[in-house]
Amino acid sequence: MRAFFKFLSTAVIVTLMSGCAMAPVMPEIPHVQSDLNAQSTRPNEVMLVLFNTSSKLLFGLDNTGRLNAWLDGKAIGGPNIGEYVQIQVPKGKHQLTLVHLDMVEFRTTHEIDAQDDPLFLEIRATPVSNKIQVHKSLPAASYLPQPFTRFVHH
Repeated sequence: MRAFFKFLSTAVIVTLMSGCAMAPVMPEIPHVQSDLNAQSTRPNEVMLVLFNTSSKLLFGLDNTGRLNAWLDGKAIGGPNIGEYVQIQVPKGKHQLTLVHLDMVEFRTTHEIDAQDDPLFLEIRATPVSNKIQVHKSLPAASYLPQPFTRFVHH
């Protein structure tokens, strides 16, 4: 009987946790598929790479580490833990909105100044918010989640 209750409680917890998974938004900004250190092909634009380093321990088990992202109100996509998105954006200030779902929706807005080309934005979910960190170059492979792959909307 005790084993049955353990099984039942585990099944309920897994069901509740899987209900927290968020589908990625359909990208409205075209993705670039080139070398991650490539610079923009246009003089007044910046190659921007967003990569998700949310904790696999905190957000990987229940699949709540996906971060849907919008730049100036247009959807970029929803990279999950260990995924990246590469886009070209005009130089200047932009508004980045990040959303992750973990029982409630956590939505944050960040102002970024896209001047450096390329520009790398580390995005990550936290237990009560979302964070970004700006990098002028791609961090070492030992810093990045493994596997580290391109986000593809399904």
